Amino acid sequence: AEPVTFTYPQQQDDEALVIDVLVEVMGALDEDVTVGVGVPAGWGPRSTPHLRITSDGTPSIDNCSSRATVRVVAYAASTTEAKRLAGLAQAVLVARYDLINAVALTGVQAPDGRDPETSAEIAMTTVQVAAVLS
Repeated sequence: AEPVTFTYPQQQDDEALVIDVLVEVMGALDEDVTVGVGVPAGWGPRSTPHLRITSDGTPSIDNCSSRATVRVVAYAASTTEAKRLAGLAQAVLVARYDLINAVALTGVQAPDGRDPETSAEIAMTTVQVAAVLS
């Protein structure tokens, strides 16, 4: 008899997936924005706006899919621009179902005051990213 082997689902890197989608689509939209995990060293309000992508908790995995909450934080010189970019990122992630399966969990939120580390105005949103495991 042949030995039985099992293939365990591989969890995707949700942050990398979100970054890849946003880099591709924001570039196609001619948006002047950087995207990545964390904020670039030396970033300040005069820098190119930035979208920080952060996994917001432990992914949940069932038999055939993985779901993770991902936070998108926009850093910009003005609250208006930060909110615009966070909203655009959310719209891209929800609308581009050909590239990613995401649903919005919150609207765009802009806390009072500037980010103490970068002096940026920030706005944020969260999405849930789902993937069929392979």
